[in-house]
Amino acid sequence: MPGSPGRQPAWVELRRAFSALPGCRLHEERFPTWRPDQMHGDISFGGVVMAARPLVGAEPAEGSISGPLQRGGRARAGAVLVLAAGGFRHRVPLIRQAIADQAAAVLITGPAEGGGLALPPGERAGIPVLSLGAESARLLPAAGTVVQVRAGWSVAAAEGCNLILDLPGPPDGPLVAAGAHADAWGPGALDDASGVLLLRRLAARALQRPRRHRHRFIVWDAEELGMGGAESHLAGCTERYRSYLDLDQPAPARGRHLACFALSLRSLAWAAPWRALAAGYLPLSLDLIYDVLGTRLPCDGDPFHRRGVAVAALLCPDNRTHGRLDRPSLLDPRHLARAERLADACLRAADGLYGSAPGRASRRG
Repeated sequence: MPGSPGRQPAWVELRRAFSALPGCRLHEERFPTWRPDQMHGDISFGGVVMAARPLVGAEPAEGSISGPLQRGGRARAGAVLVLAAGGFRHRVPLIRQAIADQAAAVLITGPAEGGGLALPPGERAGIPVLSLGAESARLLPAAGTVVQVRAGWSVAAAEGCNLILDLPGPPDGPLVAAGAHADAWGPGALDDASGVLLLRRLAARALQRPRRHRHRFIVWDAEELGMGGAESHLAGCTERYRSYLDLDQPAPARGRHLACFALSLRSLAWAAPWRALAAGYLPLSLDLIYDVLGTRLPCDGDPFHRRGVAVAALLCPDNRTHGRLDRPSLLDPRHLARAERLADACLRAADGLYGSAPGRASRRG
């Protein structure tokens, strides 16, 4: 689970790996954050007690509520609604509707067992939203049975740490940047050690070629807690970012094939959809996601996009990896190589695109 990286051996290895790149400046950016502490929940009925886990954004106080079990559909007031929708993008509108319908609680029985966000960053559910594994979901009683839902959640203060690698280059001017996050709810092989691995490779590639503009590669912390590292960085940033490429599960898991390339209109000049299609990625419009669908991208590209930076992101929504199943055996070297080629082509294009024209500030005045 996410926590203070200073106490995690993996962060020591990350520092060592990135600091080995010659001539680069690696620095740490620390910020206050929090970590889940003693998250627990359960569902009980007829003497049976099943463990469940509250989702981030649905932090209930200690206590319990009861209500009749309802499987799917529009929630009746006071019901405990069961939703087979583990994926973030699928469950968000359903949870919002359940809140509007005054459900007492929501149980998620899809593949996102353990951890994850209940709603986009900044939104709070106001009711318990708990995740059940598929096996536990099969043991739930018949619809209409009164069940008791208990949830406990406390938080502890912690210190987050972003690792920022600046390549040699001009002392000023807009930044061409890429990032991935190192915190995870489980083993985190796909989400997002794969992104951090590609980030390190991309930095090494960029070092080997002439560069017109400043390049920055960032390992984010606290992404799983609402993009805390990126939000903190941009809140105090006075530098200019003209482009940002996010690597959050950048390649499909072994045996899966859906890969998405999300980009905004302002990034079309360097994050070309034809390039993504040629690499087997499905282009998605960030402007459609934000302005028409009214939702947000659950990755570190979100804070950049909201501040007017040209953003693209490599995402694989069907990996279904939040939790203990996200292990190295899911990594596919062929998919990772494809993602690396696409990401490197985007960074090359972004570096060649922007000349001396004034850049857009990374924060609005």
